[in-house]
Amino acid sequence: MGSESSRGDMTDTLDTVQLARELKAGSESAKALLYTRYKTYFAKLAYRYVNNMDDTDDIVCDSFVRIFRYIGQLKDDNYLVAWCGRVVITTALNHIKKRKYEQYQKDITVLDPGRCNDTHSPMDLQMVIKCIDNLAPGYKKVMEMYCLEGLSGLEIAKELNMQPVTVRSQIYKARKILKKAMRYEY
Repeated sequence: MGSESSRGDMTDTLDTVQLARELKAGSESAKALLYTRYKTYFAKLAYRYVNNMDDTDDIVCDSFVRIFRYIGQLKDDNYLVAWCGRVVITTALNHIKKRKYEQYQKDITVLDPGRCNDTHSPMDLQMVIKCIDNLAPGYKKVMEMYCLEGLSGLEIAKELNMQPVTVRSQIYKARKILKKAMRYEY
């Protein structure tokens, strides 16, 4: 009743400790086994964070690449699945951060009323100025400098003695408020 399988023959009965050791040794069959055994679990884990199947697929693929690349950093072979799960979660969170940053950049570069060479009528500009006037004082000053005076975020930061990240954040938040206000004005 001894074990019929040798070290090179990977079966589903291989325990996680042995699987971790095989992975650290660079075994391709161990990589395939880890993938087939846990891909669904990791996909469910990633989906909980992003709620999107396309993103989930990307996260799972990226996670396996990271797992295989950094398996040597696993300190205790007993925690292989937990460690891999942490890699999946970290990859999902990084993906979310990246998406938020991309959306932030997109929102910042959306049509800027004060910087659009005569493509808006004077009525549109008056509406933007009216909406800017209704902003909270901090947002109002930053948006006046950004939209109406045409200053960059860095120039505003220097002039107001603020951190550039604070200026970008205020521009982002003020633009969201302005978009909402202008929808009601139209």
